[in-house]
Amino acid sequence: MNNDIHILLVEDNPGDARFIREMLLMDTKQQLTIDPVTTLKDASDYVHASDYDCILLDLSLPDSHGIDTVLKMETEAPETPIVVLTGNDDEQLGIEAVQIGAQDYLPKSDVNSTLLIRAIRYAIERHRSEMALRRSEAEYRSLIDDVFDTSMVAVLILDRDFHVVWCNEATEVYFGIARDLLLGRDKRQLIDD
Repeated sequence: MNNDIHILLVEDNPGDARFIREMLLMDTKQQLTIDPVTTLKDASDYVHASDYDCILLDLSLPDSHGIDTVLKMETEAPETPIVVLTGNDDEQLGIEAVQIGAQDYLPKSDVNSTLLIRAIRYAIERHRSEMALRRSEAEYRSLIDDVFDTSMVAVLILDRDFHVVWCNEATEVYFGIARDLLLGRDKRQLIDD
């Protein structure tokens, strides 16, 4: 792993921003570059102008609040892992933030230098793995779709209840039914019809 980590710190409280920056700079194993911003609008501008390895995101900003902050940042920087670092110690909010795309949720009151650096490193690695898996799945799906769609043999993919979840063009021709009318139907009924 490259030792240089470029972080966007989205925090409107100057005292918290300084404290987080000092914690990050305590790590001597990593070369960190930290760009601080105070609004979601500024964060959006920064992610479009530069590549970041990680975004540290507060949920209470002058122009955004709560889970919407994560949603908006995720939309602006889908390729960048987000670690929510907030004064809110709400476990349910943390779970929701992770469910919608944040890599981690850390209450500021619980964080220390070691925990913060570890969360950033793990977030970056997890996100890289997820992105690689998504690319691999998309390539596989594209290959399978290309192969099956151009096949002259009817191909059906069924769920465990024998309902059609995918079919190729040859299946439409064979059954004489449009693909969108085949999807969701029970394969056994198609054969009987």
